[in-house]
Amino acid sequence: MKIDRAGSIQGRVTDAATGAPLWAGVGLFTQNPGAGGGETLTDADGRYQIDGLGPYRWPLNFSSDNTYADAWTGGVVSRYASTGTQVSTGATATVDIGLTRGVAVRGTLLTDNGSLVDHGRINVLNTGTGDYAGTVDFNGNAYELHMLPGQEILFHYEADIDDRSYSSKRVALPPATPGGPPRYAVTVPAGGLTIDITVDVP
Repeated sequence: MKIDRAGSIQGRVTDAATGAPLWAGVGLFTQNPGAGGGETLTDADGRYQIDGLGPYRWPLNFSSDNTYADAWTGGVVSRYASTGTQVSTGATATVDIGLTRGVAVRGTLLTDNGSLVDHGRINVLNTGTGDYAGTVDFNGNAYELHMLPGQEILFHYEADIDDRSYSSKRVALPPATPGGPPRYAVTVPAGGLTIDITVDVP
């Protein structure tokens, strides 16, 4: 077996509008936010470095808090849309990115018996890649996160209601047309999106 010597990628994550440094997670892939790990965190000046990368072209995922939209290298919606960054053996490439606020994806987590949600989590995944594209934890029934438009997404939810836990990885969304069949994925438009989700509570 022949193994390539490693290189690195470093850079800085900022607010695209103001240039202020951002706390952000930077990773080669995304994973369930509840699992932890798998990413490098920026420092107080928004700087990061990822070591141990082979001499290939790497797309990176950048995620900050819920007021910013997750993005891949180049500010795009998915790893497939990203041109990535070429790493050279023994060298450090630089990738800076300014994150934007994207558009709001919001709605209400409804229960069919009228109960309130004690704690909820919405995970949103890009259907083209299966990567996580956003997540938000909330109390009450309303949720809101920010995303880049133009990507097709599906929803997962976890909710604590009346001392019981509920979850779904196949969330039926309201029909695209009244009276039509439910949909399981939806494309985020440039103006944002409002989607209400119903939890079946016995």
